[in-house]
Amino acid sequence: MRGKVSFYGLSRSASNLKYFGKIYMPLYEATIEDFFSAMPALVFAEAFIYDMDKKTEHMQKAGIRMNDMRSDVALARKQLASTLKAAGAYNAYVEGEISNLSRYIDLETKVVRGAIPRQELGAVLDEMLRLRSSDLRLLHHIFLKSKKITPISKLLHAIMPLEMLYELEDEIKDYHRDHKSGVFNSIRTSKQISRKLTAQTTYALIKKLESEFMLDADALTEPYRTRMKKVFLTYRAVMPAISLGRLKKIVEA
Repeated sequence: MRGKVSFYGLSRSASNLKYFGKIYMPLYEATIEDFFSAMPALVFAEAFIYDMDKKTEHMQKAGIRMNDMRSDVALARKQLASTLKAAGAYNAYVEGEISNLSRYIDLETKVVRGAIPRQELGAVLDEMLRLRSSDLRLLHHIFLKSKKITPISKLLHAIMPLEMLYELEDEIKDYHRDHKSGVFNSIRTSKQISRKLTAQTTYALIKKLESEFMLDADALTEPYRTRMKKVFLTYRAVMPAISLGRLKKIVEA
């Protein structure tokens, strides 16, 4: 039961794969040959996820029943897993991140359809931020499995705040485009909790994730401590820091 990807998924996956190469390869001093050897599985997985996202958006707008959507997602999970197994890029870590992505789709659909009580929305959005960054962790584990590198739990934990930060700042960057196209955006949804405080709380979350990343990086042993700090500088070159003033202009417009 192999999965398939579209040219849409392939084209959309390019920017994330470029980002992945810049951030994750230096952690292991991996060569371009290492990246290229793992590339077929990486490209397929990321393109497949983009295709899943597009199909999910269509089903959400079309009002497809929740149980039917879950059945479709379950089939997609099997197809993705089958293809990665055939490529020798599947293990329990990969399976866990695929499960997290499925959970994200379920929660997003509930939020879009107003099925989450307002008082629970904040906690759900927090969980969704962690789950949404599972695509980066999925790529990370596919690469490690492909190269037969044993995962380092402290390193996986330390880089998670940066993964969440990337997803958060990407949503800020796409804020107005998502609104025009009718695509879910967690920042806009958070206005349901407090329109006035959205910019401040989002900015505070950015600073919190930055602080957590630096603290966790400092706790690592060498050479990973130094590599992680260099990774953060690379990250900020890719995703320039957003000031509170600029954030207010974006969110409160």
